Amino acid sequence: MLTPHEKKEVLKQLQKVQEDFKEAQDELKNHINWILNNYDFSNIDKCKEIHVTVDDSAFLTMLTSSVQTYPSNYMDDLENNLLEGEVAGHLYGDVDDDDTAIHYHVHAVSVMHNYEEQTDESCAYSEAHYQKIRYVTDAFKSIRCIGRFHSHPYNYKEFESDECSLFSPTDQESVRDSLNEYDVPPLEMILALSYLTKKKYKSSKTKESMIVNFCQRYKYVLRSFVYSFSTGRLEDVNQIRCSIAEKPINY
Repeated sequence: MLTPHEKKEVLKQLQKVQEDFKEAQDELKNHINWILNNYDFSNIDKCKEIHVTVDDSAFLTMLTSSVQTYPSNYMDDLENNLLEGEVAGHLYGDVDDDDTAIHYHVHAVSVMHNYEEQTDESCAYSEAHYQKIRYVTDAFKSIRCIGRFHSHPYNYKEFESDECSLFSPTDQESVRDSLNEYDVPPLEMILALSYLTKKKYKSSKTKESMIVNFCQRYKYVLRSFVYSFSTGRLEDVNQIRCSIAEKPINY
């Protein structure tokens, strides 16, 4: 038998649970209403494929920034630097569609330089510094943010193209939390890379949502996902193309 005091405490806890549940319901309802009011779904056909084209200059920005912060301790036993690890940024371009597909065109990439956390397994950029970028980019009406990218640096012993280029649960949750920043379902692009023991002379491979290639002693995988409102998660795109990323580099 509960004492009067214990009963009172249990009732207080139940009331708190009810309040938290209602708050979560209201938050979800507001989020759904925001999506319905701000997204134009008229041209988004569930049967259409998602095709992504990345400009050469945009890819080079992603590659060079990812190489710059690639952990030195993965390279010939060099000592790691405090400013090394994953790197992240935002994708700018445009989106159009035809009878068969929705086309995302990535024209430019803005790389973040200030991080609250940066390791070889994760990074969290400074929101305050991101708002500085938004303050400028929002002034250009021709510029459209269509998603984000980040790198996945790996030691060559652990590198596997499919697994290493896959998004993490944290990546997916982060995309969900940022949906209000976009007027289209956003892309999530991952550049996984590893520094090999020697230079490889192999041809590139393109597998629908990913491009696998070699540059000097680096092996990289450029892979693109898009957020699907029908499944509520990130999904592989149906096609990715990038001229310079696909061309043989080591020969």
